[in-house]
Amino acid sequence: MKKILAILIFLPLFTFGQQYNSEVMQQMKELALQQIKQLHDGCLLVRLPQNKLAVKALVKAGKTATAEKLKSDLNKMNHNIVTAFNSYFDFCPVYYFYAEHSDSILNKNFSGIILDSNFQIIEAPLLMEKKFFVVEICKTVPDTLMLRDSYKYRGTNSDEEIKKKIYYEACSNHMNSLVIKSDRFIQLSKPFPFKKNILFTDGMPKAKKIKRAVNKINAKLYNYYQ
Repeated sequence: MKKILAILIFLPLFTFGQQYNSEVMQQMKELALQQIKQLHDGCLLVRLPQNKLAVKALVKAGKTATAEKLKSDLNKMNHNIVTAFNSYFDFCPVYYFYAEHSDSILNKNFSGIILDSNFQIIEAPLLMEKKFFVVEICKTVPDTLMLRDSYKYRGTNSDEEIKKKIYYEACSNHMNSLVIKSDRFIQLSKPFPFKKNILFTDGMPKAKKIKRAVNKINAKLYNYYQ
C-alpha cells in the first residue's frame, strides 16, 4: 500500500519534470538556431587580452624583465589569434578589440577601438546595424543556461547585476577554450557550438593550437547553420 501511495505521489512530479526538461531543451534549440542565424548575418568581435593589471603589478614589484616578457608574449599571442581568424574563419565578418575596451563594447561605443586584421583602427558600421557576438580564449564557466540574454528560464529583477557578475567572473577550474559569447559577454550554451577546447598547461597557447581551434569552430558553426 505504501509503495502504491508513493508511486501516486511521485509519478505526477516525474512526468512534470520530464515535460519541463523537454520544453527547456526545445527553447534552448530555438534560441541556438536564432543565434547561429544572427551570427552568420552579423559579425564576430575577437577580444584580445592585455593583462595590464598583471604587467603593472610586476613592474611595481620591480620585476621589469618579467613584465616585458609577459607583454611580448601577449603581443605574440594576439598576432597569432588575428592571423588564425584571418586565415581560417569565414563564417561571418570578424573585427578585433583589446580587452581594456570591454566596457565600451558592452555599451556599444565602438568609436576608435575596433581593429582590422592589420591592427589598424577602423569604422565598422555593421556593428550598429547587425547583431554581434564576442569570442575569446578563456576558461569556460560551468553552466550559463540560466544566465542568457533572453532570460527565458529564470525570472529576475536584477538582470544587469547578473550580467555584470558573469562578465567579470573568473573561473579557474575549467578548461581553456575558444569561447563564443553574447554581446553582453555571456557564454552561450548548447546546442549552439560555442566552444573549441585548446589544450595547454602553462604559459600561452602555441600558434598551431590557436589555428586548429579557429578552423574547427568555423567548421562547427557551418555544420550547425546548415
